[in-house]
Amino acid sequence: MQKRIMIPLLAVTASLLMIALFAVFLFFFGTGAASSSETPAPSQPAYILREYDGKLGIFPADSDTPQEVIDVPISLLPPYDQAELRSGVPAANDAELSRLLEDYTS
Repeated sequence: MQKRIMIPLLAVTASLLMIALFAVFLFFFGTGAASSSETPAPSQPAYILREYDGKLGIFPADSDTPQEVIDVPISLLPPYDQAELRSGVPAANDAELSRLLEDYTS
């Protein structure tokens, strides 16, 4: 009697598992066509934050002249931040630039 119940129960469980796996697959990989219409992220950042005369400089990505110099002595920042700013920290847009400035000046 138990074998008669067990076989259909296994079949139903396996079917439900397959449907769930298919739904998960569609959720993660089926949206590729819709997301391809989104604008790709720019390959070059809009700004570069780096040290300029010992202070925090905001440079347009395509310039060696700072757009603005923030009166924050780099020497007061932690060593990790100093090293990052010496090599340059990219900011993709104005929002990211604001976030980075908040991080370095607070």
